[in-house]
Amino acid sequence: MEPLIDRTQLLESLNAMGDEPKSALAMVLELYLEDAPQLVVAIGQAAAKVDFEALRFAAHSLKSSSGTLGAQRLASLCQQMEFKARKGDDSNLPGLNQQIQETYQETLATLQSPGLL
Repeated sequence: MEPLIDRTQLLESLNAMGDEPKSALAMVLELYLEDAPQLVVAIGQAAAKVDFEALRFAAHSLKSSSGTLGAQRLASLCQQMEFKARKGDDSNLPGLNQQIQETYQETLATLQSPGLL
């Protein structure tokens, strides 16, 4: 199982921004906190409606932004959801959606914890 947060990946992403890592994290986290909750809701709604196009878009977007923050477990689950949407596979959408919802909450708590960097 992937780590909840890959700190090496997170630091690489932050260092690539050129700012001091803690400053860069604050900026990236602020953007993530604006977009991610909407994407998580969109995934849940699209999974419930079996709207593959909306599901693919939301899962892809959350996968990318989570990956930038080193949230590998969440990114991996979103990748699985994106793959299902691309293939038109509606098997276990509720179960995978539930995993994404729970992992997102754990990821969010970890990203906001004081000892992250």
